[in-house]
Amino acid sequence: MVVVYYTSDPTNYQANREMLRALTADEGVRLFVFHTRKHFSHRIRPESHRVTVYEDAHFALPLLRADLLLSTHGSEECLFPRGARRGYLFHSLSDLAVYRPNEFDEYDCFFCPGPRLASSLAIRLKERGREARLIACVGYPRLDQVLARAAHTEVSPTADGRHTIVFAPTFDHPSARPFAILSSLGAAVVRALIGRYRVIFRPHPLNRRDGCAAAVRAIFNEHRENPDFVFDESFDTAPSYARASAMVTDMSGTAVTFALGLQRPVVFVQPSGSSCGWIPASLMESIGMVVERPPDVPRAVQQAIENSQEFARRIRLALNDEVSNPGRSLQTFTEVVVGLLADKRVDRRSP
Repeated sequence: MVVVYYTSDPTNYQANREMLRALTADEGVRLFVFHTRKHFSHRIRPESHRVTVYEDAHFALPLLRADLLLSTHGSEECLFPRGARRGYLFHSLSDLAVYRPNEFDEYDCFFCPGPRLASSLAIRLKERGREARLIACVGYPRLDQVLARAAHTEVSPTADGRHTIVFAPTFDHPSARPFAILSSLGAAVVRALIGRYRVIFRPHPLNRRDGCAAAVRAIFNEHRENPDFVFDESFDTAPSYARASAMVTDMSGTAVTFALGLQRPVVFVQPSGSSCGWIPASLMESIGMVVERPPDVPRAVQQAIENSQEFARRIRLALNDEVSNPGRSLQTFTEVVVGLLADKRVDRRSP
């Protein structure tokens, strides 16, 4: 069984790495990874002889035959092998409103983290006159990793009584411009927090280059000598998240991983007039608080930490509502894909 994974975004590969690793544990699966970033190959270290990586060769995909294509890219951005089932991997609990209307038109299989997104997707496809072969609620592997580590993680203030806060703004690309704050308000947010809290600045990996590199450098250079400031440029979120009592972000999907995984609150900076972003409003209310201006952030963080037990209760309820198969997503994903490829009757539509 031949599976192709296509990506132009190294963070998406990292997000789905465990799913692909679990899939190739089945001896009957051969995986081919196609990507478009020349600087990206060193981040893919195949752990199996059944994994082959092709750099900057995605143009050849329509010439190939495969059983299944997996990708996180929309229909307009992806090229499809001949004869392949076309599987869309949701790598967050995003609100479908942020996706283009035709995002899913060329796909016929969907792997969702939970029932809310799956239900919204079914409505979207029906409105578009499309029919899915499979909408599978497999779970959220990135969250499972955080949940597994959370059992051994306990946060506490430093000796001087101050808490650590992680500031994690989203990737400032065109679809995020209505709500991304790194370039416009990022520096002001860090200035408002620093001193009152210890701050871990963790921009989206793709914000460290392209159009936002200057904003990242400016914040780093302003605070690099401050012992209360840490710049985290790793792909692994776990160490920074484990230290943080709360997160501050705009509308980054990583807020969901942080909150649901560690049961800690999030403060969202949403300037007046901006859109709601990736995260459904109901989920935002469950996991955190919303402010409009950077000067309001420290007080909101304080309130969130003071009410951390209540937030933890609400977050546990949200986890049950939003995510299927907690702790078993990789196993479920592999079972569904292998069953699909073998043309078995596999019904994973319900959570």
